[in-house]
Amino acid sequence: MQTAQGQLTILNAHTPEPTVFWNGAKVPNIKGLAVANGKVTLTLPEDPVLAEMKAAGIVIKREAV
Repeated sequence: MQTAQGQLTILNAHTPEPTVFWNGAKVPNIKGLAVANGKVTLTLPEDPVLAEMKAAGIVIKREAV
């Protein structure tokens, strides 16, 4: 059994398919996970529609929610 408290929970970080939870909700489609110097980096797949828009020359800016 693995337990944790807090907003971020990472299970099986040493495997090719880690499981990540944020505030108890599973973060879907994790493609990669790196932890270095206290910083967590998640790799997620690019949205195909946004990738197509970028290829067409449209600038996409992401805003923090």
